Amino acid sequence: MAAISFSNFIVAAAITIALLQGWLAAAAGYPAVTCNGRKYGNLDVNYAAAVDQAMADMVENTVPGESHHAQFPKAEPVVFGRSGCARDCQTSLDIARGYLRLNCAYRVVAYVDMGDGTFMGYSDTDY
Repeated sequence: MAAISFSNFIVAAAITIALLQGWLAAAAGYPAVTCNGRKYGNLDVNYAAAVDQAMADMVENTVPGESHHAQFPKAEPVVFGRSGCARDCQTSLDIARGYLRLNCAYRVVAYVDMGDGTFMGYSDTDY
């Protein structure tokens, strides 16, 4: 009987901890996606759509040879890749790995840890 009560206590404690973590995360909020000084939506709204729009705007407003950047929360590593189409930018969320993949026409692939919970993705869009 004591073992059952103890296991129930463990389950109740685990549920309580999970709820507290969720509440704390909600209270803290999520950082916004920023691209060249412009903000696009918060993670809790629609992260993939916000990044997709930021990247599309970055490509559309690019001068060949210019270097542009976008800032993303470190929790979602971003992979810059090159697609065959110069002005085609598609995003797909790989939930299993926690990676947000950007398949865009970018020549240079790089990101730098900013040390404040975010990293900066750089793209030399010389196409």
